[in-house]
Amino acid sequence: MLALISLATTGCRLDLTATADLDRDGTGTASLAVRMDDALLDELDALAIDPTIEVTAAASKSDAWTLERTVDDQQAITILLTTTFDDPAQIGAAFR
Repeated sequence: MLALISLATTGCRLDLTATADLDRDGTGTASLAVRMDDALLDELDALAIDPTIEVTAAASKSDAWTLERTVDDQQAITILLTTTFDDPAQIGAAFR
C-alpha cells in the first residue's frame, strides 16, 4: 500500500526517523517519528486516506507506547511514538 501511495504522490515527502536514547544505567527511550508534508496530506486526502488511523490504532493497543500528533507551520503532520525500555537488549524489540 505504501509503495502505491509513494508512486501516486510524486513530489510529496514522508520522513521516518527512529531514535533510541540510552542512559548510563541501561534504561532509555525509543522513538519513531513519521512526518508527512502538506503535499502528501493533500494527495492522501484526495484518495480519502487518513494516514493517522492505523498508527493511532496500533499505538492504542499497547500501554507501553505514547502518541503525540503535531502540525508545524508548514502544515506538515508529525506523529511521534515513544516508549521506554529497561535494558539495551530491548531496543530492537521496541521497533518491531
